[in-house]
Amino acid sequence: MDFDSLVGALKVVGATITGVLGVAGLIFDFKDDGGKLTRAGRSVLTGIIASALIAAAASSVETYKAKSENAKQLARTEQLLHELSRAIQPISKLEARYWVEVRSGNPTIEAYLKRVDSEIESRIEQLRKIEIGMDTGLNAISVDWNGDPLTVEISNKSDLWPNKQEAFIAMAAQTFRYTVFIFKEPIEIQKFTGVHGTGDLSAFGVPTNDGRLNWDRKEKKLYITSSMVYEKALWNSNGRVTSVVDLMGAQIMLIPPTAVQLPARYAQFRNKELEELQQEARLKTIVFKVADGRDIWLSGKSFNENKMPDGHTVLSLVLPTDEPTFRKFTSSAEAQEKE
Repeated sequence: MDFDSLVGALKVVGATITGVLGVAGLIFDFKDDGGKLTRAGRSVLTGIIASALIAAAASSVETYKAKSENAKQLARTEQLLHELSRAIQPISKLEARYWVEVRSGNPTIEAYLKRVDSEIESRIEQLRKIEIGMDTGLNAISVDWNGDPLTVEISNKSDLWPNKQEAFIAMAAQTFRYTVFIFKEPIEIQKFTGVHGTGDLSAFGVPTNDGRLNWDRKEKKLYITSSMVYEKALWNSNGRVTSVVDLMGAQIMLIPPTAVQLPARYAQFRNKELEELQQEARLKTIVFKVADGRDIWLSGKSFNENKMPDGHTVLSLVLPTDEPTFRKFTSSAEAQEKE
């Protein structure tokens, strides 16, 4: 006998007993001369109470079962909506644009920063002008209300582009890249090896060679700004992270270029100044394009800098789990506000 049949039988039995005892109460007198219940009367009363309890228990069990079924149906509906949301918000591409601060400390970098600052200030009037069709490699890409340049972009067409002994700065601008690992469920950094394929989604990127330098006049800071395209042929996925929805609560890890170094036998080919620049560089902002019209903005300050078991640096971030917080956290306004 299944559960529903058992509950139905209990309700029928309870109602039948109540009915029979009720009729008996009308036909027979279950009180003695003193007005007290006889033994038979007490038995009938006990039977009535018992039948009422049986009916109440059956009703309670039925109500519980209905709530349980509703909860299961709600869970099935939520799962269906989740899968539908995954289907309509796929990660169809993976591209990144990022801004990385070039930190001073190296004498060559220090001298270059001073040269950039001095030269830009001497050309500030020219930078205030908008000359259509003129590309000198030096452009004001952001200005204040008065038209005063705030950020000046330096491309390889400018005479301020790093050269000669500064060439390693230019090389960093053209080759700086991040390898991306995404885990659906966060893991301990000590267990992360950085081997391609160990994440739920991992991707190697190819620099687009559009690297440029941005000079922040107010902060007197230099930033590398570049982009990468992560071709699907260089993805490795186990299917757990295939949509924007899967990113909620996920852990993103970025491995900077310092994690890939030449073996000791190739020491003569190493550029130590370039390696030091890459190691000291700090991520300001990174924007992932995961689909047409869908960008994920992340502030560098939201990442934790850790060390992998081999001693190399890895940046780690766990995204919010609920959609409203996730959308706010990954918005351009939120990322810029943290800067």
